[in-house]
Amino acid sequence: SDPPISDSIHIIEGWVKITLAGLIHGLNGSKGLMQSNFYTSNKEKKKIELRIKALNPPEFKGKVMIIYTRYGSKLMDWDNMCSTAKFPFDGLKNNKVIVDDSPEYIVQFTPKQVKCRRKDQRTEIIITNI
Repeated sequence: SDPPISDSIHIIEGWVKITLAGLIHGLNGSKGLMQSNFYTSNKEKKKIELRIKALNPPEFKGKVMIIYTRYGSKLMDWDNMCSTAKFPFDGLKNNKVIVDDSPEYIVQFTPKQVKCRRKDQRTEIIITNI
C-alpha cells in the first residue's frame, strides 16, 4: 500500500513544489467560503498559513508563475476550484514566499484539476521565478 500523502516541499534551482495534503475548501458546501463566518474562515486560513510555514519554503523576491493543481476525488467547476487558492496564496504572501498575490507579481496563474482516489487528495503549488 502507498504511504499516505503528507505536506511536503521539493526545491530545485529556480522553482519549488509545495504539496498540501487533503482538500482545501472552495466556495460551496457546508465548509465552503460562502457559508463560513469570519472567525471560521480566519481559523482555516491560519491553519494553511502555518502548514506552509512549517515547510520552510524559500522566498521569491520578484515575479513568479504558479501552477496550482487540485487532486480530488470529484472535479469542481472552475470558479469554485480557483477559489481554493485564496488561503494558500495568502499563506504564501504572509510567509514571504511570494512578494504579493497580485497580478503584478504572479504574472501567470495556471489552475489544473486531476481526479484521484480519495486517499490521494492534495493540492500542489509549483512556483517558478520569471
